[in-house]
Amino acid sequence: MPHVAHYSEPINQDRRSLVLQRLAMLTLAAFPFAVTAADSYTFDPLHTSVSFSIDHLGLSMIHGRFSKYSGKFTIDRTARLAASSTSAGVPLAPGLA
Repeated sequence: MPHVAHYSEPINQDRRSLVLQRLAMLTLAAFPFAVTAADSYTFDPLHTSVSFSIDHLGLSMIHGRFSKYSGKFTIDRTARLAASSTSAGVPLAPGLA
């Protein structure tokens, strides 16, 4: 079983936003292009995961994973993705909000 490092310092808002944006882009890029109309989907916890890695002083990488998350994406191929959207959320630890 792989070891999962826990990062105890709060992740700043910009870093978390960047992680969620990358997740959204990867989700949209991996979705088949056969969709014809605006369709909404929620993240399936059995087939998705949210993980990250942080460079530690150039010596090693700290890897982590969020076990609780939620998300939804809407794809509208007829509007050439202009009307498509993604939303994702990861709950903060108590005291970080």
